[in-house]
Amino acid sequence: MAKLSKREQLRKLPASPALQATFRVAREGQHVQEGRLQSIPTASVVPDPEQPRTRLAALGITAETVRAHVAGHTDLTKGRGARKEAMEALQDLAKSIEEHGLIQPITVYPDGERFAIGSGERRFLAHLLLGRAEIRAMVRPRPDSRKRIFAQQLTENLARENLTLAERIDGLRKLDALHREEGGEGEAGLTPQQIAQLIGVSVRQAYKYLAVMGAAESVMTAVQRGAITGLSQAADLAGIKNPEEQEAALKRVLSGEGVAPPPTPAAPPKAGGGRGRPTTKVTLGATTEPAVVAALARSYLGEQRFESLFKGVDWADLKAVAKAWAGFVKAVEETEGRRG
Repeated sequence: MAKLSKREQLRKLPASPALQATFRVAREGQHVQEGRLQSIPTASVVPDPEQPRTRLAALGITAETVRAHVAGHTDLTKGRGARKEAMEALQDLAKSIEEHGLIQPITVYPDGERFAIGSGERRFLAHLLLGRAEIRAMVRPRPDSRKRIFAQQLTENLARENLTLAERIDGLRKLDALHREEGGEGEAGLTPQQIAQLIGVSVRQAYKYLAVMGAAESVMTAVQRGAITGLSQAADLAGIKNPEEQEAALKRVLSGEGVAPPPTPAAPPKAGGGRGRPTTKVTLGATTEPAVVAALARSYLGEQRFESLFKGVDWADLKAVAKAWAGFVKAVEETEGRRG
């Protein structure tokens, strides 16, 4: 039997969506390969079930349910509660993408004839809401171990997707379990240095994450239900070794007073004192909760501009968040100044 040419061999391959995308882009004079930005069919993209972001799936918002919503078979915005709010936020993102385009492509890994999402699940679901047949994606090489795959996903989600503290802690616990599994019997857990290297945070932050991972059940329950959202605050609570003192500090946090005991009230002004210097600027206040900063900035900017301005911000680093907030305030001043 005569040997088939390479072109004839390719023609006999199954025409999967991913392969069809390869042929199409190749015909356009490009090369579909790992490490390249390209358009791929949404039909060939699948979320990774073990990815760090779990909130949407827990609310029943998946690729399947979003497709059913678009087809009119179900209504994910029906009723009240967290799912309705999450869907409304997803619809806002879809409107922003429709108006401005996809500024930040998703990242994917080859998964047989499909592409598994590394980061960008919300952007992918927004494309499904819009009925888009394709999405811009960066195809990354698939690492040689599940631990490294998960570490990359966690790193990208930390930088771009603003994971909740509960999702970050759950993700690090999964990463620690994979590390022990790949290391074999007797393998110790991840060290702060290893965490810092794997997910790209400072060693100081890694120590805080480890502290929260070992926190008492009452502290972790507050983290899981979203009552505690700041890494530093959760780490401070975890660092209180006396159970009674920790419980008292937790009550203060849940009542909005903070970890430390209430400060001594300031002494009243002396009689006959002057009124002092006139106020020359408005103080915007302070918060230890990055989620407050994100909520205020997102409500003013909209989803797309928010992602652009706060791109790459480490939400666990209050110094980085404060710097980003200063940039946001400056942008607001410029915008409102033009309106004035």
